[in-house]
Amino acid sequence: MIRMNHVGVCVEDLESAINEWCLYLEVDRRTVIVTKNVPEKEGDVIDVALVPIGEGYIEILAPVKPDGNLARTIKKRGVGLNHIGISVKHFDYEWNRLHNLGFTFVDTKYWVDHFGTKYTFTIGKPARTLIELAQDWEPTGPSSWGPIIYPERRNDKE
Repeated sequence: MIRMNHVGVCVEDLESAINEWCLYLEVDRRTVIVTKNVPEKEGDVIDVALVPIGEGYIEILAPVKPDGNLARTIKKRGVGLNHIGISVKHFDYEWNRLHNLGFTFVDTKYWVDHFGTKYTFTIGKPARTLIELAQDWEPTGPSSWGPIIYPERRNDKE
């Protein structure tokens, strides 16, 4: 099953962005998942906040390293919408399915975040939109999340 999980936005100041989104969405600040100094690929380090909205989240990403990948992205493209996050029940199956359909991935392999959740990025064909494909996950605390493990998918009908 594929479902919309989050919309990722890049900001320069995490705390200000959290406060603005909570005010705008009327969300209790205590329900926001905040994780600081998250190690990313290529040695980057970022801060992440997940503001709940309905069944999904606004994922706020802020650079920690001034010369890191996220900081360079903000310098090049500015703050704002970065990607659309989609989560899937069977990550490996979807990874292979999209490869077989000819989708272009940002990297040649998928990544595993520091909480154990698989993810990758692809450029969506319909609108040239950056899409994060991630394994289904769930909050595990005020500053953490973890993958949901399902039995292996055996056919196209699961």
